[in-house]
Amino acid sequence: MHRRAKLNVANPTIPMEIRVGKALEAIYVCCFGKGLIEEEDERLLIVMLSSVFPSVNQLEIQRRAKDKASKVAEGSDEYYVSEQSPYLNKL
Repeated sequence: MHRRAKLNVANPTIPMEIRVGKALEAIYVCCFGKGLIEEEDERLLIVMLSSVFPSVNQLEIQRRAKDKASKVAEGSDEYYVSEQSPYLNKL
């Protein structure tokens, strides 16, 4: 932020769909750790993300939540948090 102010450069425009994905990843890491996302949790995630990002298409939010839940269930989640993470050891 300070660097951009010094250089007089505008903040980058990040599409809301990408912000939804990042929010979903953050919620998963903070709330689920390495656990599975159950159907009820998935439904609640969709409600939560739809409330925070009303301008994003509801179907896109549902697709992202279902995709995240299925990737976690099959073990192919790319944002898997390792137990060796130094951030987890500080909690």
